[in-house]
Amino acid sequence: MANSNTQIASVDCGNGNTSAMIATPKKSISFPSIRARITSQTLGLGQGHELDFTSAVWHDNTYAVGDDALLVNRQGIDRHMGVNRYGGEHHQFLTAYALARLGVKSGSVDLTLLCPPAMYNDLRKPMIDAYTKQGVEISLKGDKKLREWLYNNVSVLPEGYAAVGCFILDANGSKSALAAKMAGDVVL
Repeated sequence: MANSNTQIASVDCGNGNTSAMIATPKKSISFPSIRARITSQTLGLGQGHELDFTSAVWHDNTYAVGDDALLVNRQGIDRHMGVNRYGGEHHQFLTAYALARLGVKSGSVDLTLLCPPAMYNDLRKPMIDAYTKQGVEISLKGDKKLREWLYNNVSVLPEGYAAVGCFILDANGSKSALAAKMAGDVVL
């Protein structure tokens, strides 16, 4: 159970899209799981005369993220692909960026991550270890100070796990008539 200073969030960076939700205030975000390294330097022409895009500073590098990565660079795009992506630096960046965009600035986060079911047994512990090894430091374009937080609790679930709830619960969160059919061995 999270304390009052802990924010509760879930992030899924798989299948080409990063989808994140934070419990309080209840907000969500979704963007393509890509980034492009940029210099963040301008020509000094001012707003309206140069490209305007979202960016973030992470580990001393500045990145354009999501669709904005394609706006500034069609080559050198980092994509969240392959088995080694889970728990890696790019995965951690996408997670931190999503949470920052949802308003996380400091404190701690109780985080739920998802990974493919076939990789769950192999990736669960390494993902938890990677996320809890060190705190997060990120700043979004326009931030006056660095955002810093810790992941105090990290859970990893297989993708699709939450779908079971769609069959067991009705629209009000009560046990549905389908719940009895979900007893025993069920393949979804």
